[in-house]
Amino acid sequence: MGKIIKMRLTRQFRTRQYGSTKDYSPEFRLDNKTGQVVKTKNRRKHRLPIFILVARARRTMRHWYRNWVTATMYSVTHLLYQVEVHGEENFSYQPSTVITCAHKRDIDISVVIPCLYFMQRPGRLKALRGLYFPARDDLYERGFLMIYFPWLDSFRFLMRRTSVAFNFRAVQACPVKLPDEQTANQLLNETIRLEGDLPLVASLTNEWCQKLIGELPANSKLRLSDAVKLAPLTVLAQYATPRMFSEPLATRIRERHHRTIMGQLRHLTRVLDKGGSLFIAPEGRVTPDGRFGKMRAAFTRIVQQTHVNLRMLPINLTYDFMDNQKPKVIVNIGQEVTHLNGYSKTDLSELVKQRVARLATVTLSGLASRWLIETGEDGREWVRLNTLRDELWAQLSHLRQTNVPMDNRLQTRQGFEERLAGFIQFGFGKGQLFLNEPDTIPTQVEAAADSAEDFSPIYDRWLHLNIPNVLRTECNKPDDNPARYSYNELQALLTAWDLLEAEGSPTPLIFQPQAEASQRTAG
Repeated sequence: MGKIIKMRLTRQFRTRQYGSTKDYSPEFRLDNKTGQVVKTKNRRKHRLPIFILVARARRTMRHWYRNWVTATMYSVTHLLYQVEVHGEENFSYQPSTVITCAHKRDIDISVVIPCLYFMQRPGRLKALRGLYFPARDDLYERGFLMIYFPWLDSFRFLMRRTSVAFNFRAVQACPVKLPDEQTANQLLNETIRLEGDLPLVASLTNEWCQKLIGELPANSKLRLSDAVKLAPLTVLAQYATPRMFSEPLATRIRERHHRTIMGQLRHLTRVLDKGGSLFIAPEGRVTPDGRFGKMRAAFTRIVQQTHVNLRMLPINLTYDFMDNQKPKVIVNIGQEVTHLNGYSKTDLSELVKQRVARLATVTLSGLASRWLIETGEDGREWVRLNTLRDELWAQLSHLRQTNVPMDNRLQTRQGFEERLAGFIQFGFGKGQLFLNEPDTIPTQVEAAADSAEDFSPIYDRWLHLNIPNVLRTECNKPDDNPARYSYNELQALLTAWDLLEAEGSPTPLIFQPQAEASQRTAG
């Protein structure tokens, strides 16, 4: 091999003066004008093999594709939301950085990744080519779009064969298996791919056979693929465990899942050891009720198993969606934490929770929801608009004296009242927070907000609270109970900043709703 390389590096030149062939070093060349051998400057010594050129071309195309996907994310998120970013100067683009973010929506990655790409000068774009992020591993199974978008059930014949794995591999998404969040569709497709298309009756338990297909005779010839094809979509989307299979197949699947999870965690650890950055949600799932959930043990394992000094960049997103206009998302990027490996398991959990929770933003959705819930708990069904306005403004004036992140629209009185107008319209419509008869309140509020007129005549009106909706505690997703979700999010922020009123405190840090001088009775 060495002789072949040496022969390739040797250049043969035919001189005009002597008409003979001589071997010269690659540092020299033949000058066509003078016929003399002269020294070569910056001459390419040898040609690269074709497989290296192909690998470089593929890598370049992958980078271009990833940049295009990031630009698409940027365009879509700015089309759906008003995106506001704070603290972009805190990201130093250093290697081996763990970017921790509170997981509020499935669209979080689409909001944050473009911010990290485009908020700094283009020269730093190359440093983010080593940015990876864990993703749920059912993204790599066929039929994921059918489960994620139930309205695609009409196109099941096509959707159950469609895979989006290539797109996520191109943007360097690392699959991570969550044992308690595997759908029946994922387990069935995974078993078909690795174990084969087994008979349905012999592979599944009687309970799951009835759920998927119904009563089947013992000699049924249906296969697992038939269950994916015929089962109701609501059943395929349910969470399941390997216990849905009969023994010994269930034991083999459990053992394979354990090996898979360990291998995935080792891969994420190698990413950090090699200088890459990792965008990760410590909670491992979307928070259902607005609070910062319990951290996964996998996050602690990844941090403690790395062999390099890690730094953490905390990020938090706040969605101010209780509005009649385009929702707003506020991205707060905190200061980096160095030497992350030096913290113990307990200290690491508290550190991450504290740093991430303190980056939430005070919004009118959270303040107004908190005021309405506490008013409903006091037993008052009728409140004045001017009382709501004045007490919320007093709370904002007090919070403005602290360093709590706050929505920029709440800094001025006019911006505050315009934002409150949007919240009231949301409460009359989608929010279903008020029970007033269809009158002119929402119309007057909207007209005053559009014309920037004085709001004082409108705020003399009364609001009839929908007590059951306001005090409902069940919150499985943000749109299910927006008032409770915003309330929990604000409470978590105030707890992290130690601003909640202590029991028996004579001067509470946050004002409570005051009782009306004269209560209005219904009717």
